[in-house]
Amino acid sequence: MDTRTDDEYLIDRVKKVACNKSLQELISRHVGICKKIYSEYYPVLSERGVHPENFETEKDYIIYEAALTFNPKKAKFVSWVGLITRYYCLNQLKINDKTTVLENVKVFDFLENKCSLLGKIDMDLRDYILNILGRLKDKRIQLIYQMRYFDNPKKNTAWREIAKSLNISIQTAINLHGSVHKLLKEKLTSKEISDII
Repeated sequence: MDTRTDDEYLIDRVKKVACNKSLQELISRHVGICKKIYSEYYPVLSERGVHPENFETEKDYIIYEAALTFNPKKAKFVSWVGLITRYYCLNQLKINDKTTVLENVKVFDFLENKCSLLGKIDMDLRDYILNILGRLKDKRIQLIYQMRYFDNPKKNTAWREIAKSLNISIQTAINLHGSVHKLLKEKLTSKEISDII
């Protein structure tokens, strides 16, 4: 039995076998750096109307993204988590720098902001996205997007809540979510509007 517990081993397990236990261990080890960096940005984020609950629902995903993109030749993992957290904060500042609530948000914005524009999405786009996802064989994917982005207009639903609701692991919920991003991008940016898959 392998008893290694160093970060690189845990990251490898997350990348190769989607090990939820390894992901949870990484989260418990590195959530402190996420919170520290977020606290540096909090004053300006709160001025822009970003609620701290948004970060609470995203911090696990930030560490998951850091694990997936980590290259040990370029940085230590703790430094990489810090950098990804900074990118998250800067992206939140950029998203919330818009002066008006968008009624007809561009598809490109929805995709490039990793579907995090929340209540700014118009109903037609929302219905179109859910219709596309509803045609997939795995019906959990539509439920994940519905819960994550559309059920609560003020904040993204936490991965933990989604996983519990669907009786799956957090890792599985995240993987299912990510599995259709390319498909959505192709469908939503296609010149021919069609919801046939």
